[in-house]
Amino acid sequence: WYCEGKELENSPDIQIMQDGNVHSLVISEAFQEDTGRYSCFASNIHGTDSTSAEIYIE
Repeated sequence: WYCEGKELENSPDIQIMQDGNVHSLVISEAFQEDTGRYSCFASNIHGTDSTSAEIYIE
């Protein structure tokens, strides 16, 4: 998981989770400075893929 190109790590406010084939990013308490483009990248023997979302916190 990345935000604005910076790799995210687990912290008290950010949890990177995996349950089987489901991968999730949980932001337990979001602040205005957490606004940005969040991206997830995945790869395996069949190829690579990614998805992104713009998150706005007011």
